[in-house]
Amino acid sequence: MKNNVAVPLALMALLAAGCQRGGAASPTGTTNTGNSTPASAAPAPKNLVTPETAGKPVLNLKLGEPVAFRKGGITLTLIAKSFEKLDGDPPDQTDFLKKESCGVWWKLSEEIVVDAEPNATWSNWAVDSLGGFIGFQRGTGGEGFAHIPVTDPGTGPDRIINVTVPAEAERRAHPDTPFHKTLESKEYYGMCGTDHDGELTGQPSGLEPLGVDAKIGNIPEGTLKPTTIARWLR
Repeated sequence: MKNNVAVPLALMALLAAGCQRGGAASPTGTTNTGNSTPASAAPAPKNLVTPETAGKPVLNLKLGEPVAFRKGGITLTLIAKSFEKLDGDPPDQTDFLKKESCGVWWKLSEEIVVDAEPNATWSNWAVDSLGGFIGFQRGTGGEGFAHIPVTDPGTGPDRIINVTVPAEAERRAHPDTPFHKTLESKEYYGMCGTDHDGELTGQPSGLEPLGVDAKIGNIPEGTLKPTTIARWLR
């Protein structure tokens, strides 16, 4: 009878010891909070580009696919979501659009996603990345591609500043914490073969655009001409 009591007591002691070590209470190890991958190590995004690989080669993408540029702890993901012909003039016309008679307008919907690690060192990404999105069409005089000459200034390259600078200021207010923000924007392209002053540019009128380039500025450091890192073809 004495031995029958001793066995259950010994078993209870083993179970208690196992619970203290986390072994018997979690035989599959699911309660173990350890992880072989550090929490701060995010997986590499799709179509990742760095200052060293930018434009080597230019990535050819489909509309809706992302390209990510990473520098100094900050990743900018750029997406040309759609490039669609409008039925008539843009609905939200600026003063420029009201006096510009292009006749055929295309709308580019775009997205920029900003992800910053704590204490990221790239401090001027909003200005350095001003290349942004550039629509292009078939060139003339033997050129394969040419930038579309007429873009509404209200939604053109200047709007990159309006979209990204407030986000950069927001991140700088809390530099020691992770930062994530999605910025959506749009551009209108007029296919009329004239520049902003109404002078002919030599571009054929009425051609459909071929696609969109994604450009990042200051690559390599000190350069003024933005580098094309990706191209979306319609």
